[in-house]
Amino acid sequence: MTPEEKEAHVKEHLLNEALESIRRCGRYWNGSISRTLASTLKWLLESAGYPNIHMREIPPDWEHVYYMYEHSGVVEQIAFERSSIKRANFDYTDEELPK
Repeated sequence: MTPEEKEAHVKEHLLNEALESIRRCGRYWNGSISRTLASTLKWLLESAGYPNIHMREIPPDWEHVYYMYEHSGVVEQIAFERSSIKRANFDYTDEELPK
């Protein structure tokens, strides 16, 4: 995939959802984004007005999380809460997971 194709894919499928989540709660979680697209999303978020956005691939489920610095202290705890919910309930929806 060329850089232009990556950018187009992220804009079409991920960017709006990520921006909405960051505006709403300061974080965006994505457990299915590839590592190559993860950095493209980070760059697009920076370009969209979040120049200080952080990105981590965080255990225990190794989801990518994009977050503002002020949320640094909570992302690990949220990752464990998200993992617990997934393991306890296979029929969960994304809306049920902590953001």
